[in-house]
Formats: sequence, structure tokens, C-alpha cells
Amino acid sequence: MTGAGEDAGREFTVPRPGTSAFQGTVRPVIQDSIPSVDDSRRLRVEAGLGPRTLEAASRALPNSLFAAQIRVDGQVIGMGRVIGDGGSFYQVVGIAVVPTL
Repeated sequence: MTGAGEDAGREFTVPRPGTSAFQGTVRPVIQDSIPSVDDSRRLRVEAGLGPRTLEAASRALPNSLFAAQIRVDGQVIGMGRVIGDGGSFYQVVGIAVVPTL
């Protein structure tokens, strides 16, 4: 289950590195949804985090209390999750962003 955020699906413009605000902009879309197992595993490696097995990712992702992903041109370039006991303890985990676009 994921939470419903005000920014879900909202688009905004971010200048690409090395360009002015009027050239080469990207339009990231923030989604409050769990990334796919394949996207999650790919992002972890690209972001320099430890890789996860298919079994571990398949088991962990659906148990997220909240998850968000950022897409550019349909491709997931960032993600994060919240895990916890649902009452007192929560932890932000799996923050991964592709270092270059």
C-alpha cells in the first residue's frame, strides 16, 4: 500500500546539468508508487548501493509502507521507500537516484 501525496504525478521542470534553464530541460514525474522489482534492482546498482537478489527485492518491495519513484521520459531514475512496524517505528530506505541523466 502506498500513501497518496499531493505531488503524485505532478510535473516540474529541472535544467539538465551544464545547461541554462531555457535549454535541455527534463520533466520528472513524481509517483507515489512502488517501483518494479527490475527498476529497483537496476537503480540500486546504478546509484552505487549494494545489489539485491530477485528474491529479496520481490519480497521486500510489496511490504513497503510508502514508496515513491521519479520518472523521466517514462524511465525510473529515482526511488525511495518507507518501512516500519506501522505504529511507532519507521525508516526511510532504498534512496537511489541515477547519478547522471
